[in-house]
Amino acid sequence: FNDEGTVSTGFRLITFGASFYGMYNYTANMEIPYGRFQFQLSGAQLGGASILPIMAVIGWDNVEKINRKVWWMYEMIAIPMSLKFADKLYYKWHLSNGQASLVSASTNLGAINTMLLLNLIYEDGWEDETLNKFYVPLTYLGAIGSGYLTKNYVSNKSYTEDDAVFIEISSIVGLTNFIFLGNLLEIEDAKINQLLLLTSINGFTYLAD
Repeated sequence: FNDEGTVSTGFRLITFGASFYGMYNYTANMEIPYGRFQFQLSGAQLGGASILPIMAVIGWDNVEKINRKVWWMYEMIAIPMSLKFADKLYYKWHLSNGQASLVSASTNLGAINTMLLLNLIYEDGWEDETLNKFYVPLTYLGAIGSGYLTKNYVSNKSYTEDDAVFIEISSIVGLTNFIFLGNLLEIEDAKINQLLLLTSINGFTYLAD
């Protein structure tokens, strides 16, 4: 019988139950269409991912010297607060269901685009301790910036949830075509492959719109 393990397990169960009950109370009287749900989820994901640029700036070697409980506490605060902040933006920006879905999806696309562009500039920067302190925050800012730019782009346009799903699926089709085309052409140059991936995903997304 391990007292420490029992206490740890009990604490996790209590935390899970409290989180479930808290979210139930928070959303009990809300009308949550799929677009709003996606927007909240995207906010939570960005909140959770915000720890990565902080770690990168501190330095990955230094991160290991800091008590893990500090990072867990940060995540426990950042994720729900970011979700709530995203929900406030949903109302502040007066987004429709389709618009909210597109803005949410654009954050992932923004992160991918930023990573690929950084790779095209200098691929080994991720391994360089100094450049990594810029690469990781830039990727995170790319995700946020893409969401904001998409919000401005869709603000005066009408998008249904079906429109948003069609555009999101089209970006996946672009990725699939890149994989098939890469296998057919057997391109070995990494930069050409990355440029082709950028063109394929963004091109299909643009055509779908």
